[in-house]
Amino acid sequence: RKHGPAVVRHKRLKLLYATQASIEPPTFVLFVNDPTIVHFSYRRYLERAIRAALDFEGTAIQLTFRSRVETEEGDRP
Repeated sequence: RKHGPAVVRHKRLKLLYATQASIEPPTFVLFVNDPTIVHFSYRRYLERAIRAALDFEGTAIQLTFRSRVETEEGDRP
């Protein structure tokens, strides 16, 4: 069963992309529209989903949520 993020303060969390930043311990950086609205239960759900999908059972993983850095129009190629 798939879970979507909860709506907090009339804002829905949007997961833009994720990357693995470190190996020991496995650390993932998830870029979202607003990191302040990530609910602890959704964070726990994502940790469990990553553990199951990437065979990290029994391994402590770290998740860091960041907002996407806005670029100026001149910065794009």
